[in-house]
Amino acid sequence: MNWAALNLGADPCVQHNPSVWDLRRSQYKAAGIPTGPWMHCHSMADIEFVVKTGYAWEAPFIGVNIEDVVSDKLDLAAVGEYLIREWPQPVHMPSLPWLQNGQGWQHVAFAYIALELFPEVPGQQPYLDGWQRCVDHAFAEGAQHVTLLYSTQSPRSVYPNVAHCLYTADNVDNWPEWKDSVPQPVPQPPKEPDVTPLPPNAKKAFRDALRTFALAAQRAEPVWHYSQARPYTGLHAPAAEVHHDDCSAYLAILYYKAGRMSKHPVSDPLGFHYSGWGNTGTAYETLKTHKAPKDQYRIGDVALYLQPGGFGDHVTICIKNGSAQTSDWTSFGSEAGPMQLKLNYRSDLTGVYRHPALQ
Repeated sequence: MNWAALNLGADPCVQHNPSVWDLRRSQYKAAGIPTGPWMHCHSMADIEFVVKTGYAWEAPFIGVNIEDVVSDKLDLAAVGEYLIREWPQPVHMPSLPWLQNGQGWQHVAFAYIALELFPEVPGQQPYLDGWQRCVDHAFAEGAQHVTLLYSTQSPRSVYPNVAHCLYTADNVDNWPEWKDSVPQPVPQPPKEPDVTPLPPNAKKAFRDALRTFALAAQRAEPVWHYSQARPYTGLHAPAAEVHHDDCSAYLAILYYKAGRMSKHPVSDPLGFHYSGWGNTGTAYETLKTHKAPKDQYRIGDVALYLQPGGFGDHVTICIKNGSAQTSDWTSFGSEAGPMQLKLNYRSDLTGVYRHPALQ
């Protein structure tokens, strides 16, 4: 057992009272097993209760069980924003085997989505038979981390050999049969298709549009306000309108606007399909294999400052071709911005990257 999630729900033996788990938590701690609070959440108040308990327990994770998003009227964008802001640690998120369509699961893409496979429940067997389709659908809906959640009736049901967790609240009289002796492969999202570089004229048009919008944003600096809120906003706002964004949101906005203005859209440099999510870390994951030639920087190149012990993760975007000394970069890393800077204005530069569409 790697970890245990303890239910805070309305069950008669718990009744939303975290203290009933004090003895069990001490036993798990003595055995070296991390624990965290878990609950089937129907509202933001439920999620807030789980987070509060997680902090009280000094837990390394929480379990936010979200299933019928539609009936519960849960806004996953609001859920994601709250959890990113209030709980910067792992989130285990059990849900229905077939994630409800079009509900914005990309907003909770940081969570580990656990698809429930309970064959003893009427109507569930088709999901067990089609588990791979359920996994593929979850990725298609925006999930980035997907696993399975098995019910634990005795005798043990036949499940696919895939990374999973166990719903141990079921009645089990033979735990040894649940011990697995073979590796459990972890489902992986589909590989992003290779990006074909834009034709030369299209690249020029895209770069010209990006520079135009960036210069307009710099001129409108008084109405740009620094905020790390997610989902970020401003994709559809002109440069001269009020913005509340940060450096990585600024990168995404520049790329989105350049694509619209030039009529040559390219993929989100943050890796989240311009959904309002992503940060400097996801920008690095998206671009890390596409380094720009040293001292041959072009408009649209992305400079990432991520070195340990630096001044905090940051990103700037090239707005004038040239070397490290002659190129110009636009930055929005504080309330004083967007502004024009030089590439090495900070000493913690990780590298400069070029979007594959601009290669």
